[in-house]
Amino acid sequence: MNTDTNGESDLKVSDFTYELRLDVDPGAGTDFNPLAAGFGLDPFDPIIPGVITEWDHAFGNNGTGNGGGTTKDDVGAPSYADLLTSNNVVQNSWAYAFFPFIAVIDPNQAGIYTIELEAFLSGASVASSSIDVVVSAVPVPAALPLFLSGLLGLGIIARRRRKVLA
Repeated sequence: MNTDTNGESDLKVSDFTYELRLDVDPGAGTDFNPLAAGFGLDPFDPIIPGVITEWDHAFGNNGTGNGGGTTKDDVGAPSYADLLTSNNVVQNSWAYAFFPFIAVIDPNQAGIYTIELEAFLSGASVASSSIDVVVSAVPVPAALPLFLSGLLGLGIIARRRRKVLA
């Protein structure tokens, strides 16, 4: 997330609020966070501390390279609150498995899962992004006959060699 892409507004990460919405139903349409409500995360802010007091994001500015930045755990790093108020770039990468309310989801179930992130300034939506993750069924049973016929073929070849050597 970059809150000052052209370097002219001087807006920092802490000037915004954010909503991350995770679709947990592989069926048509979206079903955002039905299990998250019990965790106080429906939807939740993935940047500004709330129910979860801080994250492991890397902070920086427009000169910070992808995958770079400072985290709260870096030696000599400022506090998470100071990182929020002094930087305009925050980056991280998460997997569904990082969220406790997603634990009941089968990641192998075919379907479409939507992830949305929205940023607000003074309560008004100023930016949003959405991605659909398409999970396709893997035809493992279809490969099984091919594998078994290969094993059968190897067995026949081995048997013929034994007859020739005998």
